[in-house]
Amino acid sequence: MIRVARIAPTASYEPEVHLPGEAFLALNPCPTRAEFNRHDYWSAIHSEMYDAYAGICMYCASWTPRTPSGASLLQTSIDHFFPKGKFPLLAYRWDNFRLSRHDLNTAKGQDYHITDPFGIRDGWYMIDFGTWRIEPSDFAPIYAVQRIRTSCVRLGLNSDAYVEERQGAAAVYVHRPADRDDLQPLYPFLVGELQRQAAGTALLHELAEILPAPG
Repeated sequence: MIRVARIAPTASYEPEVHLPGEAFLALNPCPTRAEFNRHDYWSAIHSEMYDAYAGICMYCASWTPRTPSGASLLQTSIDHFFPKGKFPLLAYRWDNFRLSRHDLNTAKGQDYHITDPFGIRDGWYMIDFGTWRIEPSDFAPIYAVQRIRTSCVRLGLNSDAYVEERQGAAAVYVHRPADRDDLQPLYPFLVGELQRQAAGTALLHELAEILPAPG
């Protein structure tokens, strides 16, 4: 996870999300899940958010298809950082939305005791290229270390699927130097870690020996 810069609300946010959402809450201050599902005005700006954040999931810092054909998990959704079920008055607030992979949104559920991509600092998370696991770095403040660990577990950032994805992207980086500029916008966290940890070391050579060349 890397720090995400806040951007101004998209053009459609106020008329299509905030105003109708607040009107709905004025009449239904504690909506049920079914009622929220019928008034999911935030979906109107999903594509605008996706474009604004270049398709990068805020929790795994990796590019994700908007709505891939035939896929149910590897696509984006809008997460409410403070869950709308617990904080209904924040359900239509722009600053509560996070662009997220669908599976990470589902894994997060009603939990908000994870690090906020708007509130962290770059360098708090690191990748251990021996295990390919994401962990708190030595630069993470003491007060954030446990929350970083909790975030990795809760979101499943070290599951087999995510480890394999990191390995696949790293294989492109080490075996195809000409493609590195194209890879960076897709995997900013991974590429940043490769650049940081490889400086003055033999890391890239070691990874090239371990990772099979992409086909």
